[in-house]
Amino acid sequence: MYFDYDTYYNSLVVQSGLGIIFDIFIFIIVFILIIALKKNNKLRNKIFPIVSLAMLFIPATLLITHVSQFNPKLIWDERETTIYIEGKVTDVKEIKNPPRMMLKYGRANPHYITIDNQVYYIMDIYEVQKGDIVTIEYLPNSKVILYVQINTE
Repeated sequence: MYFDYDTYYNSLVVQSGLGIIFDIFIFIIVFILIIALKKNNKLRNKIFPIVSLAMLFIPATLLITHVSQFNPKLIWDERETTIYIEGKVTDVKEIKNPPRMMLKYGRANPHYITIDNQVYYIMDIYEVQKGDIVTIEYLPNSKVILYVQINTE
C-alpha cells in the first residue's frame, strides 16, 4: 500500500506547525487576559489561581498535542530519496494523540513499527502485526514509511 508524501507532509509538518503557531497565539491572549483581570481586581484572590489554571489548560493541552505530532525531519526529506528494505516486524507501538488522517481507503492509524532494530513511522489502514515480514519504502531522515507490503512466505 502506497502513502502519499504530500499527505504526510501536510499532516505532520504544515497542519501541526500551523497548530503550534495558533496555540501559542491563543496561549498569549489568555495569559494577557489573566493579567488584565488580575490588575482590574475583577476576580477575588481566592478563585483567581483556579480560574487562571483553567483558562490556560486548554491552549496548553492543544499546544502539547500539536508539538507531539510535529515531525521537523520530514522537512529535509525528499520524495526521491527513499530507501527500500525488507525485514521482520519486531514491535508495533500505537501513537498517543495521533494526527487524524483520512485516506480514500479509510481512516489511517499511525504506529511506530520496529523492523530489524530500526523504528519507523507508518500510517496504516490494515494492521501490520508483530512477526510480519514486510517490504517497506521509507524516507531516510524522518523514517516515515511511504510504501508497505506484507510478504507471505
